[in-house]
Amino acid sequence: MFQNYVFSFYDTLAEVKLDLESQTLWEKLSVYCGIFDYHLEADSLRQKFFAELAHSQQKNIDTPYYEANYEDILLRLFQAKKLKGKNKTPKDMGRFFHLLAAEELTLLPQVKKTLEQLKKQDKNLFLLVNGQKAFVKDELRYFGIKDYFDVVYVSSDYSVRKPSVAFFNQMINENKLEKKKTLFVGADFETDLLPAKKLGYFTCLVLKQEKSAQHTEQADFILENREIKKILDF
Repeated sequence: MFQNYVFSFYDTLAEVKLDLESQTLWEKLSVYCGIFDYHLEADSLRQKFFAELAHSQQKNIDTPYYEANYEDILLRLFQAKKLKGKNKTPKDMGRFFHLLAAEELTLLPQVKKTLEQLKKQDKNLFLLVNGQKAFVKDELRYFGIKDYFDVVYVSSDYSVRKPSVAFFNQMINENKLEKKKTLFVGADFETDLLPAKKLGYFTCLVLKQEKSAQHTEQADFILENREIKKILDF
């Protein structure tokens, strides 16, 4: 029935839990920074990062659903130290940051086989994600599902996050997605699906447990108990 499938990522295809307040994270990140002549104690590094994050959010307070980019924040911290010739360091640091912060990285059952089957049927697969590009791309590689998606849209790249209609329209317009041929799939109706619904697209709500969420009557399709493989029947 559908030619295009637009998936959310977190809680829809994977369980990912990060702890950005972990003392171990900042202690090891402090050591990493020291390798590049950026010597800061763990607590000072954490304070500088979150202060810069807060400044970025305050600066863009008039932008609805603003999304800061952690790589940009790390870059500004390094530039403040005038470390010449090390512009790639924040990107590598972003990956290290993600690895240290990760408490859980789990691909949900049936996901990989379902995506593989959809591609065998020549379907177009898209990912529309609230998150950090440095994190998401590595998670997709780790799970072995990156190549199944034709295009990946991550909020940190666009400085705006779902449920911003502008973020949805960015992807829709660039890929010329027809309403009757496109299905949006997500675990949070308000964030992942409602904007798509308002724009006239079909939606599929992924539930952790049977009838465990509100708004089930508003979604066009329901996947109970995260049985993602049933999407093949639509």
